[in-house]
Amino acid sequence: MLMVLLYGLAAFLETGIGIWIFGKMFPNRSGMRKPQIFSEWVLFTVIIWGMYSFSEFFCGVSKLQWYLPTLIVFYCFLLIIYAVNKFNTRYLGEKESPFIRVVLFAGMIFWIGCQYWISYHSALSTLLGNGLPVLYLIAFYEGSFLQKYLWESLYLTNIGLLKAVYITYAGVFKNKHFEEFIFSPRIHSYSEVIFLLVIYSGVFLLVKHIPIERIMKKMLFSYKKVLFLVTFSEWCILLVLMNFGTGKINKKNLTATLIIVVGVLFILLILFARFFGKAVNKERNLLDARNEAVECQYRELSEAYENYRCLVHDEKHMVYYLAECLASGEIENAQSFLKNYQENRLNQKKRSWTGNSTLDFMLNMKKRKMDELQVEFQLDCKIESIPMEDADFVVVLGNLFDNAIEAVEKCEVGNRKIYLSLQSVNEMFILKMKNSSTLIPNIKNNRFITNKEERSKHGWGIESIKHIVTKYSGHLAFQYDTTIFEVSIILNE
Repeated sequence: MLMVLLYGLAAFLETGIGIWIFGKMFPNRSGMRKPQIFSEWVLFTVIIWGMYSFSEFFCGVSKLQWYLPTLIVFYCFLLIIYAVNKFNTRYLGEKESPFIRVVLFAGMIFWIGCQYWISYHSALSTLLGNGLPVLYLIAFYEGSFLQKYLWESLYLTNIGLLKAVYITYAGVFKNKHFEEFIFSPRIHSYSEVIFLLVIYSGVFLLVKHIPIERIMKKMLFSYKKVLFLVTFSEWCILLVLMNFGTGKINKKNLTATLIIVVGVLFILLILFARFFGKAVNKERNLLDARNEAVECQYRELSEAYENYRCLVHDEKHMVYYLAECLASGEIENAQSFLKNYQENRLNQKKRSWTGNSTLDFMLNMKKRKMDELQVEFQLDCKIESIPMEDADFVVVLGNLFDNAIEAVEKCEVGNRKIYLSLQSVNEMFILKMKNSSTLIPNIKNNRFITNKEERSKHGWGIESIKHIVTKYSGHLAFQYDTTIFEVSIILNE
């Protein structure tokens, strides 16, 4: 009984730590969509099937004629409850109950625990990311399927490499064969499950003190191909180590296994260190770009404040003029002056009025700069709110305007045009900015390269926008040729 509990604990730690690390990289999903509901249903169905297949394997319940029909009825009953809960959550606006998530996690642990009891090591299960955790991540966390699959496969492959060390150790010092760890029935030992618990405890402490999730998040977002190659290479090495175990395992096998595993982990550590350095530099450059954008808006705000002070000062003289007109009985002059003043002020407000204070603030600042450069500006705004924090929106729109103004400044006067569209369509926020251009931008490794000197300090405006759009799980796209450059941003409201 104790052995069964230890295997259950090992399955819980392995699965829980993998999901916990992923949860530090990606937030919980914000709403129920069809892929999430489908993943939950598949996971639920697989768990119920496991209740039958594993019970048949371990207990021979197939001899009990009532078991399968009862299980089918139980499945249908739970499925009805599940469907009602999802309907109430999605269409009636009720708060989602954590009960389903807990039940699915517990069922997943049951399945994986039984799987490990049958097979201590499985190359196919490792390659598939163990299947069930991937479904669980799809159901309850943001991110793409590829990101979730790559993470689970990489995580389990490295766990598998460490398991291979124990298997070769057991083969040398306990006179076991590799087949004893992958075929059932097999002999279980406390040492193999304790070795697993030590591994998972070490992984937990490692993640607790080293920000591995920061590196992995960058790789899952920006270096999927590299991560796939690393994962597949490690899996191939794992297959080689598993073939060491065919037949009698000797000390040479153990030595080779230790050298290969230590070498792989060392190379992985070097890769992590390299990507961590890149991630730190990128974050620093993004922060500099953000600070530069904020400083630019602050300078423009200061100029707007000075213009306001000048306006107040001018209005004082206007009041004196009106008072003089009234005192001298020149009523018509006073009325004509007020009418012209009101029309000018009204037209000035209408040019950039949207009803959103943050957007109006940005437009008023950038419009003055565009007027100085004789840029033709068009605005099409049909939104009620902006699904971003004000600070993020200011950085995004500020960078877009600065890049557009910098591009149109190189065009001839009369061909300097900027068009901004903000729309709310089918619960999506769509921002498009289009500007005239004279050059096709230089792109390298999916990044726009600046033409300015000291390139390492410039060209981070677009990267800052990408970072913010990714933060809100949005979509960013570019279209350009020799005459036009267009940026499109789509966010879920």
